[in-house]
Amino acid sequence: MSEDSGNADTITVTLTDAATAVFSVFKVKAVGANATVELLTAPIVVEESEILKVTAATANRLHVVASLLEVT
Repeated sequence: MSEDSGNADTITVTLTDAATAVFSVFKVKAVGANATVELLTAPIVVEESEILKVTAATANRLHVVASLLEVT
């Protein structure tokens, strides 16, 4: 994830399961101005019915890239 607007910001990452229970992966994680942060250092398993949601505190400041692998 990177911040390229020159302003510090925060990001929240949650996982919602099939029963609509919400789990925090990162809760209000600080990101410095013009910084790049690797949020996950190990894989996270997301089932088909689950939702991985990334929310920035301010629009148009943070860029997130996710690499997904579908296992069948």
